[in-house]
Amino acid sequence: MKTTVADKISLFLFSVVILIVGYMCYAGITGQFEKHKSWVLPMDSNKQGIVVSASENELFLWNKRKCTNKFVGHTDAIKTVAFSHSGQQIASGSIDKSVKVWSSTDKNAIKTLNGHTKGVNKVAFSNIDKYIISAGYDNKMFIWDWTKNKVIKELNVDHTHFSINNQDVLAYVDSACSLTLFDLKSLSEIKVLGHFCGVPLFSPQKNVIATEDSVFTFID
Repeated sequence: MKTTVADKISLFLFSVVILIVGYMCYAGITGQFEKHKSWVLPMDSNKQGIVVSASENELFLWNKRKCTNKFVGHTDAIKTVAFSHSGQQIASGSIDKSVKVWSSTDKNAIKTLNGHTKGVNKVAFSNIDKYIISAGYDNKMFIWDWTKNKVIKELNVDHTHFSINNQDVLAYVDSACSLTLFDLKSLSEIKVLGHFCGVPLFSPQKNVIATEDSVFTFID
């Protein structure tokens, strides 16, 4: 039987439909249809390669390109996320003024930390995961004993950025633009390094801090 042009077109369209259905099945299995509603801003990953990402008030957990969990609990946009060093917990800070702590295997927040009077823009765990440090637009930095929902230290800051090195030393710029080092083990101030108004960032390998304002400054 001779194949007509109409038969060829029908075969082509059938093949396209099969491909589309196949991709939909694949995407459904791999979680590729799990999409953020808006721009993805904060992200972090743990040592196991699990990625957490956030947009608006939702968190998504990803493993090998597959969405494995979604967390909803904040009432406003999430500005910052951070894995604990064990990889078992996730901290998130939001414009709703709260810090939430999530188990990476549970869909509900295990802790909600309330203390900021404006949105939270930066969170991080201490190296032994005992403390969570949060900084907000209220120019406050809190060191939380998060398992007890307790602020154990309140600091006045110039902006919401800080850095923690491998020895649990916290670097931040206070309200007087003084670059300050704080020991998270003894919960005491170590020293003031000088007048800097930039963003502090520890080098991972060495105890060198770069501060960024209009220029980079490196401090040993």
